[in-house]
Amino acid sequence: MKTRTAAPWCLALVAWLAAAQLDAQMLAGVRGGAHIANLSEDEDGTWGSKSRVGFAAGAFLEVPVSPAVAVQLEGGFIQKGLVLEDSSGELALELGYVDFGVLLKAGMTVGAAGTSRLYVFAGPTLGINVTCRLRG
Repeated sequence: MKTRTAAPWCLALVAWLAAAQLDAQMLAGVRGGAHIANLSEDEDGTWGSKSRVGFAAGAFLEVPVSPAVAVQLEGGFIQKGLVLEDSSGELALELGYVDFGVLLKAGMTVGAAGTSRLYVFAGPTLGINVTCRLRG
């Protein structure tokens, strides 16, 4: 049920990004990669954990406000979760989220030559759980 309700929002975001007329100042792009999660072990050592590797992909649109500040709109899908193991076997929690973010991006030039930039991001993100699976 949640997958069907989140799908129109994802499609709307993709259509909006694709239809946006990009000014020379605006920047749009896609990103993807691996998301690696780990959980530290309990103090008494009754269970252990392994890294859970998931997929992450999304798109962004950056709109400059000034030469040093921009607003970055993001949308994407990310797999999260954890894997626990003990003497009886493994238990894996696999979660899928559609994330939407609005970030304030501030940049400054660093280095003697002035060719490198350092960026700081801050802002809220809304995550909508679309899949949840427990296996083990």
